[in-house]
Amino acid sequence: MSVSLFRMRLKSMEIFRRGLVLLLFCSALPLFANQVHIRGEAPDYVNTQVLFYATEDGLSQLQRVIHVAESDEQGRFEATFPWDETGEIDIYIRHIRGTMIVQPNRRYEVFFPPLYKEQVRSFGGNTTVDLVFLNLPDHDPNALISKLHVAADSFLVANVALVGSRAFKPKFESFETAMQRRFKNTDAYTAAELHYMMASTAFQTQVYTRRDLFDNYLQSSSLEPHPMFFAFIGSFFQRYFARFGADYGPDLIPKALASKEPGPALLELLRKDEFLERGVLREMVAIHALIEAYYLQSDGRNVLRALEHLSENASTDYLQHASRNVITALTRASKGFPAPELKFYDQHNEQVSLEDFKGKYVYLEFFSTWCSDCPKDQSLLPTLIAEYGEVVQVVSVAVDSPREAFQRHLTKYPQLKWPVLFDDTGFESRDRFGLHALPAYFLIDPNGNFYRSPAKSPSDGIAEDLYPILQRARESRRIGVGSK
Repeated sequence: MSVSLFRMRLKSMEIFRRGLVLLLFCSALPLFANQVHIRGEAPDYVNTQVLFYATEDGLSQLQRVIHVAESDEQGRFEATFPWDETGEIDIYIRHIRGTMIVQPNRRYEVFFPPLYKEQVRSFGGNTTVDLVFLNLPDHDPNALISKLHVAADSFLVANVALVGSRAFKPKFESFETAMQRRFKNTDAYTAAELHYMMASTAFQTQVYTRRDLFDNYLQSSSLEPHPMFFAFIGSFFQRYFARFGADYGPDLIPKALASKEPGPALLELLRKDEFLERGVLREMVAIHALIEAYYLQSDGRNVLRALEHLSENASTDYLQHASRNVITALTRASKGFPAPELKFYDQHNEQVSLEDFKGKYVYLEFFSTWCSDCPKDQSLLPTLIAEYGEVVQVVSVAVDSPREAFQRHLTKYPQLKWPVLFDDTGFESRDRFGLHALPAYFLIDPNGNFYRSPAKSPSDGIAEDLYPILQRARESRRIGVGSK
């Protein structure tokens, strides 16, 4: 073999080797691209589950779990998860929530401060703490948005005496101009926060007419999946159907919703509003107003039909997805709708499902071992079972509690003889039943549908609802019809 041929083969092998390395590197890129890494410390919560949530959309406010971690014996935890765009997440440790903004391919260090004595221990994110960030760059949205709100609060405190007077408007406009200059070169997320923070401040202080507010802050805006945008939309179009009825006639909205096709009828009707000329904004306001109307209508089925139309025909994928989420949020724990599936292990390590009790009413309790009010109501359940057990099955589910605490609870309260389940996921019960406080109670009928949602607690008089059920069952047996 000639020297030149040998060199050519060596060169070919080198090119092949480099190409293979490049191919392997490129194929591995998706594993590392667009991820967020969070390292945290929560010294008050050792060996505890840490849940990371993202909001599905700004209209339904449904949340989904994006990562589950656990703190160690020092309260330290780490999380790495996929993330494609700048946005807000919530971190839950038991009943405590911390909110932060995350960007793709960033690392964060956060500290969960301890609760003060005067802070209420509650569930569902009502107990919120301000996360402490370590080594946070000045240009990070978390730092910038904190500065935005500090400046806005300081401005309002300094000018509170002028709110409502003519002298306030030039002060506000001067402040807004100064803020726009100060934060001129920020990222798009922070810029949107500033824009709608100023819009919300203008709305609350009534510095502008509704027409001016719309022209200044919404006329040229597109749909922005940003919390402050949806907060302003919710304020500006609050009680929208009532306002529309006052302007154009009180019977128009009810007639549209009662029509054969409530979705198209409603959207066509809303064209009367000069603020809703753009289709996307009209659809967005329709979804927002339908959420409000669902709880005011004697029959919510027409509202759901209108939302179903939007879920299939809205002009953007985002609004179609939001409409589907709204339907889920409205019906997941509503009377007459099926109760979500629930399957966990009980105190005897046997798997129990709501399906096991089909044909009987189920009085479902959700509690936690740290809940101070839960033992009081649980102590009344044995009496309730003795009186109504022939027609009602009591089932308790422990949520948001470490397994060790669950076992200690069972030892401390040996009278818990009915099925007591442990939600080992830490989030399924909360998400599926829309829990916002503990204890929480639901009464489910023999067909598996919600009968009372929420139901009264034992101390608030659930017996008033159970007594007629028992009487009907006994009467049915007496006349030989059979119980239902």
